[in-house]
Amino acid sequence: MRYVLITWLPFSQTEKGLYKIDIDGWYWDLKAHLEQFHDLHVFAPMKTDLLPDSSDITNTFSPDEIKFHPLPYFENQKQFILKLPKIVSIIAREIHRDDIIHNTATAVPPLGLITNFICLMKGYKKRLLIFDADFISDLELYNRTADNFLSKAFYLLLKQVYSPLFKFSIKNTPLVLVGGENLLDRYKYEGKVIRYKTSWVKKKDIISKSQLERKIEYSLKDGFNLCFAATLIPKKNPVCAIEAVKILKERGIPCKLNILPIPFKGDTLDEELKELIKKYNLADIVKIWGIVPYGEPFYNALREHDAILVPNLSGEEPRIIYDAMANGTVVIGSNLKGFSIISTNQNGILCDPTDPKCFADAVEKLYKNKDLLKKIVLNGLNTMEINTIENMHESRKKYIIETLI
Repeated sequence: MRYVLITWLPFSQTEKGLYKIDIDGWYWDLKAHLEQFHDLHVFAPMKTDLLPDSSDITNTFSPDEIKFHPLPYFENQKQFILKLPKIVSIIAREIHRDDIIHNTATAVPPLGLITNFICLMKGYKKRLLIFDADFISDLELYNRTADNFLSKAFYLLLKQVYSPLFKFSIKNTPLVLVGGENLLDRYKYEGKVIRYKTSWVKKKDIISKSQLERKIEYSLKDGFNLCFAATLIPKKNPVCAIEAVKILKERGIPCKLNILPIPFKGDTLDEELKELIKKYNLADIVKIWGIVPYGEPFYNALREHDAILVPNLSGEEPRIIYDAMANGTVVIGSNLKGFSIISTNQNGILCDPTDPKCFADAVEKLYKNKDLLKKIVLNGLNTMEINTIENMHESRKKYIIETLI
C-alpha cells in the first residue's frame, strides 16, 4: 500500500539523481515517515535546474528511498493558478484508490485542500488532512492589527472564504490531525479531529544528561543569554523580544539577545528590527544572526543560550518549543492554547505576548533563581523524552491504521 504525501514542499534533483528538500526540517519528517510507511510517494513542486553534486549537498533521498512525483514548480499564487490545470491532471492520473492520501491544509497555496476535494469527488476513502498552522487565527490577527479599512476588509473577506472551506474539508475527510489545542478547539466538532504533537526532534538528538549538567553549571556566568528563533514576521512578534531586553537593560540585568531568523519568502521585519535596536541603543547586546541550518547546527546554537523568547501572537503550536526543551534551553512563551504543553515554573514559563514587561520579569526571575532555571530545564528534558518525532509518527500511524485501514 502506497503512502502518498501531497504538499507544497519544493525540492530539487542533483546531477546524480538524488532529491534535495528545500526545507531542512521536512527532511527529518520524511525520514520519520519512512520508519512507519516504507512505500512513500511525495507529490510536490520540483525545480527544473539540476543541483551540482558537491560535499555541501546534504539531507538527500535516493529514488530507492522515496518516490518523488514532480509537480510544476511555482513561487507565488499567480503561478500556482496558471499551473493548476496541469497539477490537477497529474494528481488525478497518478494517485490510486488504495493509496493512503495525506494532504496538508496549507491555505497559501491551497494545494492539499484542492487535492483533498479531488479525492472526495473520486470517492477515495483513505484520506487524512493535516493542519499545522491556524490560518483563521492569523487572519483575525492581521485584521486586528491592520492600519486601514481596505486591509481589514481584505482579511475579513479571506476569513469568510476560508473558514467554511476548512469546515467543509474537515467534515468530508475521514481523519484530520491538528497541531495544538487552539486548532483542536476550533475544529473538534466538525469531524474526526485529533491533536498531535508537532515535534521534529529525533530521540538521538536530545541533549545528554552529562551535557545538560555542564550547561547548567556554566549558565548565567556571563549574564543571561537569550535567543529568539523564528521567521521575522509580525505574528512571531520579534519586537516583543527586543523590548523585553530594553527593559532588562534598564533594570541592570546583564543579558544578551541573539535573533536567529528562520528563512521566509515574503516581507519580513528585518529592517524595522534593526531600526528598533538602534533606537533603543541595544546594538552591543542584541545581534541578528545569519541563517543557521536546521539540525545539528541549529541545536548547537540553541545550546549556547539559557532561554528562548517565543512571544507568538498566533494560535498554532510552534515547533521551536520542542527544539528548545530538547537542548536544555528554557522556553519563555505565550500564554496561548498553542503552548499547552508548557506549565509555568515547571517546564517553561508563559507570558502575555502583548506585554514585554512580562517576559522581562520571567528572565529576571530566572536570573535571580538558578534553582528554578535548573528545575525547568530538567523538566523540559523529561517532557521531550516522550515528545520526539518518532513518538509523533508512531501515534500518527496508530490513528491512520485505526481509521483508514
